[in-house]
Amino acid sequence: MTVGLLQRGASAPGMPSGSVTRPVPASFADELAAEALAFESFSALLDTEHEALLAGDLEAVVRIAASKAERVVQLSGFAERRLAALRAAGFDANRKGMAEFLLIAAGPRATDLSASWKSLLEFAAHAQTLNDRNGAMIQARMAFNQAALAALRGTSRFADVAYGPDGTTRLSGVTGRDLGEA
Repeated sequence: MTVGLLQRGASAPGMPSGSVTRPVPASFADELAAEALAFESFSALLDTEHEALLAGDLEAVVRIAASKAERVVQLSGFAERRLAALRAAGFDANRKGMAEFLLIAAGPRATDLSASWKSLLEFAAHAQTLNDRNGAMIQARMAFNQAALAALRGTSRFADVAYGPDGTTRLSGVTGRDLGEA
């Protein structure tokens, strides 16, 4: 991607101060659209992960985890290049800087760039929601597995099971009446 976008505050002779003198390179617009598509693809991968989690397909979950890691690296690269381009153009490297860029410097491509940016933000928010959903499923499964392991190891709150002289089970630490009493 071409980093030298536009300089904030640059103006050509006869143009008002702060106006844009160079057009937005097509590579910036293409990169922004590609980043939005990468988030859309990442969302599809998260949906596939969700299906694998529902099915209990651990092999698929492991394969998807590797793909997710690759996609996150790709998405990070897109973001780094976009933020570097904003900094090079004199804008803050954040959402506010991008909004200012779109208002001040995008020129005739502002509509297309704004649409790509809006899509990118929507796909990113959707991916975050899907990732949170999958993470909650994984956390719930891990909690269940931990409880099952604790029960198997005898580390549950009922670990102090004792047998009385008559062979009946007595749980130490448990109070209340016997279930056989009325």
